[in-house]
Amino acid sequence: MSDSPPAARPPDPADASASAATDVRLLDAAEELFAANGFTATSLRQITTAARANIAAVNYHFGSKEGLLRAVFERRLVPLNQERHEALDRVAAKFDGRELPVRSLLVAFLSPALRLVEQPGGQRFLRLLGRLHGEPDRSPATELFLEQFREIVRRFMPLLSRSLPTVSQEDLAWRMHFTIGAMAQTMMCVEGIELLSGGNGTTSNPEATLARLVDFAVAGLAAPRSSKEKDPG
Repeated sequence: MSDSPPAARPPDPADASASAATDVRLLDAAEELFAANGFTATSLRQITTAARANIAAVNYHFGSKEGLLRAVFERRLVPLNQERHEALDRVAAKFDGRELPVRSLLVAFLSPALRLVEQPGGQRFLRLLGRLHGEPDRSPATELFLEQFREIVRRFMPLLSRSLPTVSQEDLAWRMHFTIGAMAQTMMCVEGIELLSGGNGTTSNPEATLARLVDFAVAGLAAPRSSKEKDPG
């Protein structure tokens, strides 16, 4: 009689496929419910019910509610920031050690984000980003969101600073903050331009929208200071 252990059962492709399907259902349901109710007000029970899964599946795939939200962000933002890195690589290769034009840097940074709206589920994710504004300051949701951008910011801001040497680091940070706000407004409130233009404006042409946003941002980033800050009193 052999004492050899039984041979391990080979992985069943059907099991892997079912696991991946559960993963996607959980991500889709979490994205939808976090967008509708906010991170804090959404329970794991609500998510698993919508995803036709159980709490154990969340723990298995993501570890926790925070882990699930991190995965929601990573699914959209990791590819987006990879696009930005690749676009910056192309700009750097094109100008080969010369000063990088501000316009080219901005196109590399802004274009991938504006295309997010065209992806399947992109509108749902944008609703989630809009919902983040209702979260308390320094909430887990805000922290998990911001951590996705630290690497690209560490690369992008020094390049921008070298291209705008007369703008102080503080002013450049504020101006890029305003630029990101304009980008977010463009992505998440397409009705705004229709209201402001009396119905004549539209965001249906992504390239035209990008060109207008870049024109605005270039002018704002390079603008001279109109006045110095004054001490109170």
